[in-house]
Amino acid sequence: MIHVCGEALIDMLPGKTESGNDSFVPHTGGSPFNTCIAAARLGVETGFLGRISTDFFGQMLFHELKRNNVDLSSAQRGSEPTTLGFVKVEQGKDPEYAFYTEGTADCSLNEKEFPAVLPDSVNALVFGSISLLMEPGGSVIAALAEREHGRRVLSFDPNIRPVLIKDSGAFRGRCEHLFSLSTIVKVSDVDLQWLYPRLSLEKAAEKIKQFGPAVVAVTKGADGSFVLKDSIRAEARAGKINVADTVGAGDTFHAGFLAWLEKNSLLNIHSLQEITQEDLAQALDFASRCADITCSRQGADPPYADEVK
Repeated sequence: MIHVCGEALIDMLPGKTESGNDSFVPHTGGSPFNTCIAAARLGVETGFLGRISTDFFGQMLFHELKRNNVDLSSAQRGSEPTTLGFVKVEQGKDPEYAFYTEGTADCSLNEKEFPAVLPDSVNALVFGSISLLMEPGGSVIAALAEREHGRRVLSFDPNIRPVLIKDSGAFRGRCEHLFSLSTIVKVSDVDLQWLYPRLSLEKAAEKIKQFGPAVVAVTKGADGSFVLKDSIRAEARAGKINVADTVGAGDTFHAGFLAWLEKNSLLNIHSLQEITQEDLAQALDFASRCADITCSRQGADPPYADEVK
């Protein structure tokens, strides 16, 4: 079983009114939320550990998780408002974001409301993204990662949003600390360019690997992806598809990579230390095909297992 910890928010995506004027349409989202939905749709037993508002946007988020058979027994509820993320999407470009996070539910995680011990059935904990930038939530998630280090697979996606970063040095330090606790790091080319702007993607990925994770997976958008494990390297091409947008593509990739490992009994600390290049290549290919499907659809709408051929 996979548990996902982090934000659940509302993406306000560009739309049109009936009269043709520009508008924004609310969609459920947030990187950990999307990863959770994607893993559940791929047939993996999945739980959500984030804090969800009781306002009407929070109800949207809660019911979407429930509709996708996500275990919500460890989810927190709070009266704080839901985080809003306005998204600007232009053809051929990465999405741009503006976030409204002050005092919101997913940034107000309460350590006392987390389970004292995660069930033995939880073999992987997924975390990351903008929740790490907000307090008290960021420190709560970091403390959870420290607590669970060595007990189960920790899979970290920093999913960096520079517009929210007030102290780049401090956040880079937090990321590097979490790299050292993680078993898997999934990171995009854009993340790497922000973290280590003077290094090539390969050298930046190698630098992350030196902090200690068993596996580092790097997505490069239309240029595909690659993964590093010790001296092993595997890569996958992106599919030739008609791209609607790329919202949620990286989250779906992350979920697809973990789902393939889980379904092949490799999502545990020991197996990831011994994993072969062939297994990594197959996991990467599956994750890429999942992300391709998400890119072919508007918004973060990850595929179900029977859609991935």
